[in-house]
Amino acid sequence: MKKMVLLLTLALLILGSFSYAIEIEEISPCPIHGLHEMHFQGAVTVYYDGEPVSGDHYLYECDCGEQMITTGLPHYSGWSIYHYWYDTEFSYGGSISGQAWYNVDSENGHYTTNSILPGYRFYQ
Repeated sequence: MKKMVLLLTLALLILGSFSYAIEIEEISPCPIHGLHEMHFQGAVTVYYDGEPVSGDHYLYECDCGEQMITTGLPHYSGWSIYHYWYDTEFSYGGSISGQAWYNVDSENGHYTTNSILPGYRFYQ
């Protein structure tokens, strides 16, 4: 009986982790390219809750209009994305002296040391 409970518990933990991974990896495919081809747009300023978020931030945009903000420069071969926000997690705030600024929903967003994300590729 103890083995059965242990196996059932392990199965639920594994299945629970698997279904969570599927949810966070779900993305809409790009209607133009299949994978989103994220082209570097330049440096931006990021605010959370009215305060600037420290660090460098960069905007990428696909031809379909999908956008992403990162703290890394993944369009350079092998460079990491680090912190990133999907376009549903930020809004355009305006421009000050030619520098665009955005409001983000969470201070740190998501995090990865990869240079690609499922469904996204980064270009200059």
